[in-house]
Amino acid sequence: MNDLLHLQVQLAAAPAQVFAALTDNGQLQRWFAEHTAVDLATGRYDFWGRYTPVDLPEAEGHNPLHEVVLNERLAFTWSSRKVTTDVAITLRPAGDGTRLILQQQAVTAEGQPVPWLAEDFWFLSLENLRRYLLNRPVTRCDYRAFVKGDISWSLEIDAPPQAIYDAIIRPDQLEQWIASNARVEPVVGGRFDIGWGDDGGTKLLELVPGEKISFGWAAWGDQPATTVTWT
Repeated sequence: MNDLLHLQVQLAAAPAQVFAALTDNGQLQRWFAEHTAVDLATGRYDFWGRYTPVDLPEAEGHNPLHEVVLNERLAFTWSSRKVTTDVAITLRPAGDGTRLILQQQAVTAEGQPVPWLAEDFWFLSLENLRRYLLNRPVTRCDYRAFVKGDISWSLEIDAPPQAIYDAIIRPDQLEQWIASNARVEPVVGGRFDIGWGDDGGTKLLELVPGEKISFGWAAWGDQPATTVTWT
């Protein structure tokens, strides 16, 4: 298929264990979706609820499977309101674990490409799968909740503060997890561009090496510009 989205993640589990986490309803509901009805025998990969983009009801959560290779590959068609796209998940042995490769056909809404509709969702979902397989807590976006005002979130990361600071400020590291063709001028007032076109970061507002980064975030649609701060 003509892929617009291609993601990979290294998982500390054998392919059979990863495949089970992707297909067992009890496991899926612990890291992926609020509700699932996956049945390989009947060709269903249904998921819906508050942790699925736009909080789909059950009636709109039906996704037909069109390829299943035990412990190796899943492919299904995902429909979400005005968006319909094909998703393929491939598992490959890699050392003591598994490399998961997710490919998604060009995502469009009303004829226009909108890859971010799926990209953010899959980034978070694959990280949650990685954490689930390590018996760590997961973080899921609640699409049912309507948030106003400031948003504050805390997350425990198994890395020293300077390493996290570098991952946010250094272009080569930004491009490993969130950016494309990043451009950063690491001074207050300097450019902070993660390559998202008219969306994303604008300029650095505050820097405390190893402790704090604050930058402007561009306005989008009728939404005002905001400020993002990492500490």
